[in-house]
Amino acid sequence: VEGGDEIQVGQAVRPGDILAVRPEAMHQGPDDSILEPTVKSVEFQGTGYTIHCRLGPTDLLVKTDSPPSEPFRVGFSKSAVQVLRADDQTR
Repeated sequence: VEGGDEIQVGQAVRPGDILAVRPEAMHQGPDDSILEPTVKSVEFQGTGYTIHCRLGPTDLLVKTDSPPSEPFRVGFSKSAVQVLRADDQTR
């Protein structure tokens, strides 16, 4: 990942593959993988928050129960990472 962050994945990843993590699988704080994106905006959704972030050229959405803390770190487990194969024509 740009910026030196690493994503732990439970399976082999090949060049061109895309890694996907659902917003609700991400949370503030440490886990198998930790990213340090830039917070762009925060929306209160009544029962939680949607945090719009940027990590290099990539936009991220994180859904949490609390507003972002400083420094903002996003964690998720390696089991939450889906590998979308570059050679899979159905995606």
